[in-house]
Amino acid sequence: MSLPLIAAAGDGVSLLWRAGAFVLGIWLLWEAIRAAVGVMVVPRPGYTALALVAGRITKSLFGAAARRSRDYFALDRMLAAQGPATVLLFLVIFLTIFVVAFALIFLGIGGVDVSAAFARAGSGMTTLGFEGVADTPALVVMFVAAFMGSTVIAVFIGFLLTLYAAYTAREAGISELSLLTGEPAWGPEMIVRTRRVGDAPTVNDVARWISWMCAMRVNQYIYPLLNHFRSPMPNRHWVTSLLALLDSTAIRIAALDEKVDPSLVRFLAEGANTMHMLRRSELARHSRLDDSSDVTAWRFEREILAEGGPVSGDPFVTR
Repeated sequence: MSLPLIAAAGDGVSLLWRAGAFVLGIWLLWEAIRAAVGVMVVPRPGYTALALVAGRITKSLFGAAARRSRDYFALDRMLAAQGPATVLLFLVIFLTIFVVAFALIFLGIGGVDVSAAFARAGSGMTTLGFEGVADTPALVVMFVAAFMGSTVIAVFIGFLLTLYAAYTAREAGISELSLLTGEPAWGPEMIVRTRRVGDAPTVNDVARWISWMCAMRVNQYIYPLLNHFRSPMPNRHWVTSLLALLDSTAIRIAALDEKVDPSLVRFLAEGANTMHMLRRSELARHSRLDDSSDVTAWRFEREILAEGGPVSGDPFVTR
């Protein structure tokens, strides 16, 4: 084979390799954008496969370490870091994939080797500008990388502030309830304590609990990462606090010789919806089911009986 033919064949292989690198870079960039938007911007629990992988990594690591612990308080201190570690891992994974994607794009447009392509990607993403470019295509990609890097960091900061604001609101409600429900929270304990001091829940108290519960339900639905943020105190948890409130309300309605307040019945309905909705959202994140069905299908026994009997599969609160 003559030298010109060999050179032509080599140029063809190089062009295919560069085209493949460019297409792979564009695909990685798109997937990273989808994952970042799904985690930090979209107000729904529908995470992409990339975000789910990041969550499973931290869950597996902390789960393996937790299985070695025999002391609950040491276990609680260990698992308290799982939520923040997952958030930071999200950022690290997103930025790493962005750098790799832009490096592949720089390889695709040509003119640099692998190390120079990563240097350009890092220079653009960090907006440090230590790598200069002269040709127009590379300059455009550099500007896009700088924009993406600053945007991801800004969105992450806002996401983190929102996440901790929701966490603080949730824990403030739990702290307020702990004096009545005890630690760990228990429904009968709340009944006993309120009866001893003669301080039955008023309409304003129930309205405040409903407001706290609805805010927590929305926040935990929008930001499922909050499920992995544990309370500051080892014997507190939003699930046990909510269950204690629901148990004490059910006991008060069913067993105590008191006039039934309609607000207590509404509180039970809101609590049932909260637990059902958050369970559905957790299942939907992993199995991609429709998490909106039956979210508000809490129905009274009298309504179902008036319609001719219960329907199979309906949430059904009996006497």
